[in-house]
Amino acid sequence: MGNTIKILLWVHKSKANKDGMAPLILKLSYLSQRTQKSTGYYINAKDWNAEKQRARGTKKEAKW
Repeated sequence: MGNTIKILLWVHKSKANKDGMAPLILKLSYLSQRTQKSTGYYINAKDWNAEKQRARGTKKEAKW
């Protein structure tokens, strides 16, 4: 079994602010050790594509 690193981006919907923007969270896994950190970006949860792990659309927020 080789060393594997997994990277996952997800929107923390329960932490959405009054404008409907939720923080984008980075989750790293390496050798069964996990950690997660906020990226500092906020995105509307409706604009997030969980399968592709990226924002939908052509707005400024989707392109960063």
